[in-house]
Amino acid sequence: MLQRGRREGVGNRGAEGKKRNPGLKIPKEAFEQPQTSSTPPRDLDSKACISIGEENFEVKADDLEPISELGRGAYGVVEKMRHMPSGQIMAVKVE
Repeated sequence: MLQRGRREGVGNRGAEGKKRNPGLKIPKEAFEQPQTSSTPPRDLDSKACISIGEENFEVKADDLEPISELGRGAYGVVEKMRHMPSGQIMAVKVE
């Protein structure tokens, strides 16, 4: 009968039988977020028209006030922003 199991030195145990730590060490600096600017970037389209419920708004980049960063990924940063004229809170992809 064939026995299934681990060979010596394979798996989580080394040749001496001690359990190895399989964890990956990542420095704390990798998780730190850079400071975001307090003004919207100027490379955005200057304005956009959006509808929220029954209301239509013209949103200009200059009318947006950053509140906080919601997330970041390979394709940019999403920030929580306030449209100053209307008071509406929205998520805006900025990069």
